[in-house]
Amino acid sequence: MKSALSFIKNKNLSFVVVAAVAVMFAAAVFSCGLVMIRTISKMAENLVGDMLQMEAERCAGIIDDYECLPWLLDFWSSNADEMITDYDGLYELESRLADFGDTDLLIDRTNVSEERLKELKAEEQTVFAAFCFLSCRLEVDTDKTARVPIITKCIRAADDSEFLFFYDRNDVYDDNIGRDDILISSALDKDLAEYYKTAEINAVSGEETAVFRTKGPDDRLVCSVPVIIDGKAVCFFTASADRTLVHTTAMNVITGILPGCILMIILVAIILVLILRIMVVRPAELLKNALQEYSETKRSGDIPKNLGGLIEEKNEIGLLAAGFNDLAISIDSYIEEIRTNASEKERMLSELNTAREIQMSQLPSDFPAFPKRSDFDLYAIMDPALEVGGDFYDFFLRDDDHLVLVIGDVSDKGIPAALMMMVCKAYIRSAVGREESLAAAMGSVNQLICENNSLGMFVTVWIAVIELSTGRGIAVNAGHEKPAIRRSGGLYELVVNEHSLALGAWENEEFEEHSFTLEKGDSIFVYSDGVPESTDTGGELFGAKRMLDALNKAPDSAPKEQINEMQKTIAAFAGEAKQFDDTTMMMFTRKG
Repeated sequence: MKSALSFIKNKNLSFVVVAAVAVMFAAAVFSCGLVMIRTISKMAENLVGDMLQMEAERCAGIIDDYECLPWLLDFWSSNADEMITDYDGLYELESRLADFGDTDLLIDRTNVSEERLKELKAEEQTVFAAFCFLSCRLEVDTDKTARVPIITKCIRAADDSEFLFFYDRNDVYDDNIGRDDILISSALDKDLAEYYKTAEINAVSGEETAVFRTKGPDDRLVCSVPVIIDGKAVCFFTASADRTLVHTTAMNVITGILPGCILMIILVAIILVLILRIMVVRPAELLKNALQEYSETKRSGDIPKNLGGLIEEKNEIGLLAAGFNDLAISIDSYIEEIRTNASEKERMLSELNTAREIQMSQLPSDFPAFPKRSDFDLYAIMDPALEVGGDFYDFFLRDDDHLVLVIGDVSDKGIPAALMMMVCKAYIRSAVGREESLAAAMGSVNQLICENNSLGMFVTVWIAVIELSTGRGIAVNAGHEKPAIRRSGGLYELVVNEHSLALGAWENEEFEEHSFTLEKGDSIFVYSDGVPESTDTGGELFGAKRMLDALNKAPDSAPKEQINEMQKTIAAFAGEAKQFDDTTMMMFTRKG
């Protein structure tokens, strides 16, 4: 042993590497052969097990939806001789059901209750049961897609020792399938009966049951899926396949690919040994030393000298050396570029933050908004998806008795939408102050946007003027979300009125006004589409129903409390999902 180690130590690196690789690949050939045999055989068995599970679940699903399944199972068992097994008889049964005049028996047979069936005449019961039996069996037969021959059966435990076979489906595919006797009473061996009992217990508790391998000369893989009603299995669907056939198929695959794999391993070993001897060992040390020195000095100009003539060689190691040299140069250049761009990025972020501050400063943000007024309460927020957004809200007193509420959403995001939002907000304030009606004001704003809208953006707007002394209000909805109103002591409900087109969508558009009245204690909630269209990580929308449910958890809450709670509800629903759209909400409550 010592002499062998001494011999190895005295040899150069090329010899040691070549010898080690040769021994390694010799062991790999032997090991891969054994692992391949075991792995492919196990994979084949697992694959067939999965196929059996899918087949059994598919078949169980065919009868699982029948509300009257226990009655059908009893009827099929008691009237086996009257069940039709010829698929051609399905049309006759269907015609007879239609003649009875009860469309539920034919069209909605899965939802027919046991009480309804007991009201039928004996002939009607028999025809209905035979139609269900043949329809289910036809689905079991025609939807079978497994490539490995699979036997599927539907069985029902009659007592502790006897099982009744309702469908007995073999792996022979011909025109006579289903025309033979299929209702058989048969006893099962103890192991298989215990497996069915285990499958029933697991199904009730929500656990999965592994595929069962039968014992004795009939070596088969069996999977059973119980149909559970009221905590007890009323029947089982089983799928089974010959395990010997599975292993034979796997061995045929192994026999076909193993010689090629062994040959491939040998060829790779020979090529690798040659590469190691000629190209790897010698330049490896140079590359290592050059890399070590560069990591310490970060001077890419010294790399060509440290690598000698290795960069000039036209092989993989030469390309690697040249690539290492280029990479070092690129790293030096990139580091310098990072230093240069860091200040530029910081400047851009500062400008975006400034733009956000400017935008938010254009929205009323001091609450209470009118501290000297006690006849109403008002609160609003806008949360942009990006640094700046296209949603906006506004409120102002046109005079001492008239309050204007505005909420809008620009059809874009980012800085363009923010600019359009500020322009539109200014247009609306100006138009409401000079026009006689809201409809005329919206028409004026629409014309201004259409005349100066080269990017083709549009703005959805809901605007209302509320007479504070009486609670009477006039609103215009230009393509915006439906508001929600709560009457004093009641719950929030959506107000469905006909919408006008969004601002900027069409020139000379005429806008329709809608009147409403808010009594003492009534509230109105308006919002942008970012509220109902918030999504969770699975892509599901928050929706109007969840929004109303959140509002109605505490419908008497003040506007600020309601909106803050809505924000928390949306955040909990969205979870880790990224905010896709701006979220804006505003609530008004009339106190007197």
